[in-house]
Amino acid sequence: MLENLSQKYNFSLEEVAPVQEKGQTVSSTLIRELIHEYRFSEIPPYLGRDFSVYGQVVLGEQRGHRLGFPTANIQPGITLALPNGVYVSKIKLADKIHYGVSNVGTRPTFGENTVTVETWIFDFEEDIYGKDLDVIPLYQLRPEIKFAGIEDLQNQIQQDIETARNYLDTNEPQPVI
Repeated sequence: MLENLSQKYNFSLEEVAPVQEKGQTVSSTLIRELIHEYRFSEIPPYLGRDFSVYGQVVLGEQRGHRLGFPTANIQPGITLALPNGVYVSKIKLADKIHYGVSNVGTRPTFGENTVTVETWIFDFEEDIYGKDLDVIPLYQLRPEIKFAGIEDLQNQIQQDIETARNYLDTNEPQPVI
């Protein structure tokens, strides 16, 4: 079909062999499989960079701030391949690298249904509204769940932060590609 179109519209057509890496054919299907299996550290050779969720920091409803965990919220412009859940994350902001905990999902405790990415950055208090943020998931802590109340949510967030810090203490963070 493409050959016919190339002749009809006078453009050249060149068949390119599939790219192989580590004995695998590089494809979007392979990358999606690695994402859905939470094998984030295996993605860079196939993608040529870290898998990340990118967006501009937007003003949220300030719930994280009221709960004691102010978050940088981004609304990705594409449908996420990343499953809903809570992740240990590497955060790239301008030319600096930070670490934190990210929630990807709909915030079921609050009855929301729009997918957002909320990231609490360790030891960070700057105003970054309007700045571009790259959130690179490193490890899934748990799936997103609905809590019975705010206190249960706060306790779980605190536990997630402690677990994430322990993870980073025992797993050498890799450089951003």
